[in-house]
Amino acid sequence: MARIGRLAFLEVLTLLWTLSRGDTDVLCVFMESCMLPCSFRGGSDVIIHWTQMKTRQSFVHAYYINQNVLAHQDQRFRGRTSLFEEQLSAGNASLLLREVQIQDQGRYKCFTDVFHANEDSFVNVKVDAPVREVHIQQEGERITCSSEGIYPEPNLTWTASPSSGVKLRSTTIVQPSQRELYNISSSVTHSPSDAGLVYNCTVSSASGGKTASLSSRLKSSEQRHRSGGEETCVFNASCILPCGEEADDVEVIHWHHFYEEKKYIVHSYFKKVDHLENQDRRYKNRTSLVEDRNTKRRTSLRLMRVQIRDQGRYECYTSNSGKPSKSYVTLHVDAPVDSVSVRREGNSTTCSAEGIYPQPQLTWSTEPPSNVTPRGDPAVQQTEDQLYSITSSLTLSDGDRSLSYSCNVSTRSNWRKVTPRQYFYNGTNIEIPCRASSASSQDFSLIWRYNRSEIIVSRTLHSVADNVSDQWKQQVKEVSESGNLILQNLTPQQGGIYTCELRQAGNGLVTENWMLITQTPTRQSERSVSPKVRGIVVAVVLLIYITVVGLIISQTICKTRGNPSTDSVHGVRDRRRSAESENSSSPEATSMV
Repeated sequence: MARIGRLAFLEVLTLLWTLSRGDTDVLCVFMESCMLPCSFRGGSDVIIHWTQMKTRQSFVHAYYINQNVLAHQDQRFRGRTSLFEEQLSAGNASLLLREVQIQDQGRYKCFTDVFHANEDSFVNVKVDAPVREVHIQQEGERITCSSEGIYPEPNLTWTASPSSGVKLRSTTIVQPSQRELYNISSSVTHSPSDAGLVYNCTVSSASGGKTASLSSRLKSSEQRHRSGGEETCVFNASCILPCGEEADDVEVIHWHHFYEEKKYIVHSYFKKVDHLENQDRRYKNRTSLVEDRNTKRRTSLRLMRVQIRDQGRYECYTSNSGKPSKSYVTLHVDAPVDSVSVRREGNSTTCSAEGIYPQPQLTWSTEPPSNVTPRGDPAVQQTEDQLYSITSSLTLSDGDRSLSYSCNVSTRSNWRKVTPRQYFYNGTNIEIPCRASSASSQDFSLIWRYNRSEIIVSRTLHSVADNVSDQWKQQVKEVSESGNLILQNLTPQQGGIYTCELRQAGNGLVTENWMLITQTPTRQSERSVSPKVRGIVVAVVLLIYITVVGLIISQTICKTRGNPSTDSVHGVRDRRRSAESENSSSPEATSMV
């Protein structure tokens, strides 16, 4: 009985300790990779089960008998999960979830068992699809702003500058799209009396937002580079093609595009009004005339949502009082490298990027330099929009694991270099390296992110002070001159992907640090439990202790004194037998017989 009481006492203590630790919260980014942390005491012959705790439990990943067992894996997770197998012996049972979907949100259970000593831990996963781009355009007196593929549901706000007390009346529509994402659009009406105003449209969600601006004369976010009679514009942005006519009053304007030996009507203006009935359909709702910044005449062409097929030679024909004039401009379109993804499976590492133009280049490098080479040439594919995607894989042997390797994707307009690293760290203070480079981070703007979305700290080019986000002020100790992030007071729940991004003139260096943090419980971690929870735990433990001690004392007394009711029955019987024996042996009793 005492042994059972002690076992029950230990089980309750284990349960209370598990409850007091709480779940780990992880924020993942839609269609990117995410690590769900889980650690155990370590050892060989480990059994690992990952499940998603919804109305019906979904089997996510299993590992036992030194191999992955995925026969019963839920179809939604096929080909998207893996473990860090080289770190299992050290106690790392974390799950790598790739191409994260919105429906991946929820509570996950990590079960581990080593020699019948099992542990459960839980991870709460939230998914965020951040605002990646905001489009703003003007059609007549209506200015429209939109953004797509966002989660959770976004907000859209308008402001005007300089502030003149103008009240912007907007109509905003939010629509759900495929994959449980949201699209948002809004419009305001521009009055000619508001000439000179700059309209700012901000689309924001839980993880942050982006702003696009448009002036009555020129949109500030338009990206272009003048080079004589040439213009270079960014894919899916807006662009201005200058005309150059200097006449006071232009009566007729015709813009044409020479493409594949054909001449297309892009935009026409005469009799003081636009005439778009003969406009080629590929330019529908994408053109308007704006004031040329040099001549101050409304002859230049604004081309919105620029596509790759918009490249080529453009002609601006003007006529004033019957005197015709022509000027020409050549348009080039770039889709720069926006992001590079690197993922690792066993000894194979794959690097990929997409949505690029013109055709990019992909190269690998290691630090220190080595003879490691990729498996064949990079695979390049082109979409219907004429954009390129590129992929390459690198195989590392066991002897190459100490190397730091980087993937660089470049095109004529910019480049991005990603260096992934993995760490298994035991402690509360750590310095996370930004990159392997001798250049000072002061030559770049810098952003440190947690799990690729949550901003930890940022530093603008040549800035004096770092801007630390409020939720990380207790953990950020400092950022070194080289960009290394020094953190303190970390907990295992803050393991994940720490990304350092350095940018300069559109180019970027990205270092991804995959961190698993473990630590032995200390007084500091004990103090992190709220006084209320700690008081409840202590009270329950004392109650159980008193109950178990009472049971043990009661059992001990019973064994010492015996059962009182049984003793009283045997005592009566013994007294009767003694009296009968005395009566039979006395002389008086004999004479009576």
